[in-house]
Amino acid sequence: MPEKAESSAVRTTAGDQADTAGHYDVLVLDATYKQSLASARSLGRAGLRVALAESYAEHRRGEPVPAFSSKYCHYAVERKTPRRTGTR
Repeated sequence: MPEKAESSAVRTTAGDQADTAGHYDVLVLDATYKQSLASARSLGRAGLRVALAESYAEHRRGEPVPAFSSKYCHYAVERKTPRRTGTR
C-alpha cells in the first residue's frame, strides 16, 4: 500500500520579498546539517534565491533549524514524517 504523507509546514522567512510565484533557484535538503547552511550561504552570496527543507524524521520537532534563520534562506519547508498505512 502506498505511503500517505501528511501536509508540509511551509513558511517564508525574512529574506523573502513576498514572492507569491514561489520562484527559487535552488532547494537545499537536510537543513539541520552545518553543510546545508554553508551551501545556502555560498549559493545566496552567488545571487541565487535559496529554499531550504527539513524532515521531522531527521530533526526533532520543536527545535530550531539553524539554516532557516540565515539571511540567505528565502523559503523554508518543514516536511512532516510520512505515515505508513501498511507494511510489505
